[in-house]
Amino acid sequence: PNFITGVLSTKPLVFVGLVSYSLYLWHWPLWVFANYALGAEPGLFLKCVLIVLSFLFAWGSLRFVEQPFRGKKHVFTRARLFTIAIASMALAIIAATALYASKGLPQRYPADVQVILRAATLREPLRAHCFNLTPAAVRQGKLCRIGDAHAPLSFIFWGDSHADALMPGVAETARKNGKAGLFAAHAACPPLLGVGRQDALKNHCQLFNDAVLKAASRPDIGEVILAARWARNAIGTTYGDASNVPAFITDDQTKSPSFDENKRVFVRGLDRTLAELQRLHKRVVIIGPVPEVSSNVPTTLARAKRDGRSLEIGPTMSAYHAREEFVLHTLSTLARKYGATVLYPDRVLCGAAHCDVMKGNQPIYVYN
Repeated sequence: PNFITGVLSTKPLVFVGLVSYSLYLWHWPLWVFANYALGAEPGLFLKCVLIVLSFLFAWGSLRFVEQPFRGKKHVFTRARLFTIAIASMALAIIAATALYASKGLPQRYPADVQVILRAATLREPLRAHCFNLTPAAVRQGKLCRIGDAHAPLSFIFWGDSHADALMPGVAETARKNGKAGLFAAHAACPPLLGVGRQDALKNHCQLFNDAVLKAASRPDIGEVILAARWARNAIGTTYGDASNVPAFITDDQTKSPSFDENKRVFVRGLDRTLAELQRLHKRVVIIGPVPEVSSNVPTTLARAKRDGRSLEIGPTMSAYHAREEFVLHTLSTLARKYGATVLYPDRVLCGAAHCDVMKGNQPIYVYN
């Protein structure tokens, strides 16, 4: 106790205690506005600057706001202070309600910026109730139908949130070709049998995938299309943000989750999935890795357009291949082994040096 009391009584810690409430109030808006201005996570140097600024503003609040109000000569009576507080809260609620009702006043931006921002809110209606079904719902036959409304079912589109983002395109292609299929996708749940994500255990990924496999085993389903954010699962990191929560995947052979083990689990899971689909005599198409972007594409593009900055925010081809090297090798190897077809989005989205995130004035990504 004496040692702890001595440590807590040191001037630096006493100072932190004195400014702690103001520090709590100031650090968050500074952090939020820095993220907003940059359109991405601040780097280490800027994080340190934000910490220093938070302490400076906290000290200023303590010195010029808190202490004067706590002094013997009160600036306001309690009744007047209470009235001002109530009025301020009412004004804040009115302002927030007006901003929410007007969807953030997008008309304050030029027309070309509004077009870009609108892409962030465009969602295929089916995605609202077809994504993130429970394993029980899948077993009960509640997977959504996509494609031609009058054609017999012939395929299933299976994956995670990247499959959800790709679903409108797959559905439209199927419709134009007179085909229909089922859509099965769940967040943080790659289509790898026997594999679970440690950061999303509540998703019951293994049970979900088992239920989807059973749906795919129907005799009228001849083709299975797989899509996922492959690198996030195989490598375990988020593109452009190594500080994010690792996406460790595990199976029944995993002894200890790690980045190296992720690669082994990824290979085992994909091998297991393709072997089972081959046993069921299904044709398999794998949509390869879509080039990842380190920030929200519509938002970042809109800010860049507004500020007159470059709109080239997509990865370079060298960055794409560095990120996806292991995934591309694994997909190629296992596709040859099991006779699957791999489609490569980068061959459409990327040029010789850079990957595009826009077509004309429209973002082709709804997020990243």
